Amino acid sequence: MELTADIVAAYVSKNSVPVSSLPDLIAS
Repeated sequence: MELTADIVAAYVSKNSVPVSSLPDLIAS
């Protein structure tokens, strides 16, 4: 789970992703 959080954090830092799309990103 921590790894997923790190990936999401890195992705968001490089891409302006709406918060509403994060659940879909994590699920993919």
